[in-house]
Amino acid sequence: MSTKQTFITTTNTQFNQLMRPYRALKQHMMKFNMLMVLTFLISYQTAFAGNILIVMSDVSQMKLKGGYDYKTGFYLNELMEPVKIFIDAGHTLTFATPTGIAPTLDPVSDTRQHFLDESQKNYNAHRALFNRLMLTDKKHSPVVSFARIAQIGIEKFDAVFVPGGHAPLGDLVANDLLNEFLHHFHAKAKPTGLVCHGPVALLSSLPNSAEFEADMRAGKKAKPGLDLCRV
Repeated sequence: MSTKQTFITTTNTQFNQLMRPYRALKQHMMKFNMLMVLTFLISYQTAFAGNILIVMSDVSQMKLKGGYDYKTGFYLNELMEPVKIFIDAGHTLTFATPTGIAPTLDPVSDTRQHFLDESQKNYNAHRALFNRLMLTDKKHSPVVSFARIAQIGIEKFDAVFVPGGHAPLGDLVANDLLNEFLHHFHAKAKPTGLVCHGPVALLSSLPNSAEFEADMRAGKKAKPGLDLCRV
């Protein structure tokens, strides 16, 4: 092995050792955020009248700087832990993506280590429910489009939840129908829950969300519109 190769190997090893506690901290923070969301959901179960809208992304990959295609989707734990709570409490769930395409599970998230309860039994229970829902099944997915939600009537829903994963960064930042949905839930003081990357969907509520997203993608300083308090 050359001196250069030895240096690179040593540097990578030292870097991984240095980053190990930060990666562990990141995982703990993700679990802490999920715990806060679940605590909120459990605390407010009595406030839910029964019909909950689950807003998801139908993006399966995003093109990053340099032309790299990044495979993505929703995180299993961030969707299924709240969903299981909702279903166990007897609520009716409607899953929707911008175009009605079945969402994609990020395989990185399909592990028990991401769940608050890391036991195999807990993972199996959530995975079994996920399989029964068939959300990612291209032919049998119950997922509908935002346009269909608008036809049904957003007023028919009593709460909204947006799970994370990186996918929301692809198509929930600037969506006109999502803008209307979010303003409805805000105006009517209906429970609105978002976790991890899910809160990026709130950018759709901006009056200039498309411009805001374009500026971000161009590396410019994005500025929100002025009527942020519109209800």
